[in-house]
Amino acid sequence: MRPYARLLLATSMAGAIACSSSKSTGPGGSGNGPISATINGAAWSGSIDAIATRTVSSGDTIISIGGSNSGETAIIGLAFNNVGPGVYGIGAINEPANAILSEGSAAWAANITGGSGSITVDTVTASRVTGTFQFSAVPVANSGATGTMTVSNGKFALSFSN
Repeated sequence: MRPYARLLLATSMAGAIACSSSKSTGPGGSGNGPISATINGAAWSGSIDAIATRTVSSGDTIISIGGSNSGETAIIGLAFNNVGPGVYGIGAINEPANAILSEGSAAWAANITGGSGSITVDTVTASRVTGTFQFSAVPVANSGATGTMTVSNGKFALSFSN
């Protein structure tokens, strides 16, 4: 799979989450959830519009995961070329994953152009995906972002929406 296609998918995921009008109810409710992380040392919960999708494109199965916090001030999007449970690296040219973090119009990315990290998939079934993630993201050009963002302690447990 082309790395830039994965970045586009993660960016699209973040945009779809930001524009979505449906709200998730989190664990124990009728919707998806949860997705959580620590962003630059501060706790973050993506309980609003938490979503996971699986798309088949050119023979690749791509899983996208994302969520926004209750004020929709921070959005995290992840995408990886799924081959089952395991660790998916972020950052190098041959790595099968990428991540994006946005706050307002500012965006930071971890992909082949910079940043690093990993997504660990614990389980993936026909209806659900669970795992953890961590990444260090660099500013996306012309987005107004500055500095590096560190996302740690990331966790997700989501049902596929498609």
